[in-house]
Amino acid sequence: MVTRKATTKLVTKASVLKFNPEWFSDPPPPFFANLNKAAQKELAAAKKEFTARVKEILAKGQQR
Repeated sequence: MVTRKATTKLVTKASVLKFNPEWFSDPPPPFFANLNKAAQKELAAAKKEFTARVKEILAKGQQR
C-alpha cells in the first residue's frame, strides 16, 4: 500500500518572529497628564535619583 506524504506549509523563523504593530495598538491611559506639576517634578527627581543609584550599584558590582 502506498502512503501519501502530507504536505505541510514551510514556516520560517523570520515569519514567526516578525514584529506586528497591531499587537500594541491600545495606548496606555494618560497617568502623567492627570497629575499636577508638583507631582510631575517630584517623579522626575525620583527617577533621576533612582537612575544614579542603579548606576552606582552596577559600578560597585563590576569592581569586585
